[in-house]
Amino acid sequence: MYIWRPRVQTASASRSGRPFFFIWVMLLLWAPLPVFAKTVFLVCDGQFETSTAMNGPVETEQFDGSLYLSVEADDFAVRRVKLLPFERSTRLAAIELTPHPGSTDDGRVTQFTATEDELIIEQTESHGKMVNALVDDDPLALTPESLHVMHLRLNRFSGYIAISWQDHQVREVKPEGALRSVKKRYSNSKSFAADCSTMKQRIF
Repeated sequence: MYIWRPRVQTASASRSGRPFFFIWVMLLLWAPLPVFAKTVFLVCDGQFETSTAMNGPVETEQFDGSLYLSVEADDFAVRRVKLLPFERSTRLAAIELTPHPGSTDDGRVTQFTATEDELIIEQTESHGKMVNALVDDDPLALTPESLHVMHLRLNRFSGYIAISWQDHQVREVKPEGALRSVKKRYSNSKSFAADCSTMKQRIF
């Protein structure tokens, strides 16, 4: 990428102005070079799949949907990703992701990993205290009372994208015949997979 630099013409500088001229040149050389951000817009037509287990037996559903995606990056890293999902013909709330390796005030951690082949985003958001609960086959697993997990993987060559959302909630349940209730973690999940193509017109 071509980055503009001022041309230095030392021959025309007067003797009295040389100290100030060289100071000005050195400041320009030491100043950080401007970073130019680029944004790529993608449209992804694919399929959603949901699995619900919060209110009893597991129920699954599949349906068509689409996702509008913008990826903002500079020469060093991906800085921002915006998602606009449509389930069937229903527009959902836009999602904006920026890197936050440390926990924010709302307990959210967002990590970006960009390789030569793909972009991976993992976001977790936890609420409540840590408790021991039944998780899968572990009766004393340590888990937050509420945990939301999002995982995004975008192939930089093929344009294939896969996203999963998981919502975990700990509830008190009393098994049949038990003397007291126990804590158990219930989960809802949603996934989306599609092949993306670039857009010619901006949507965000």
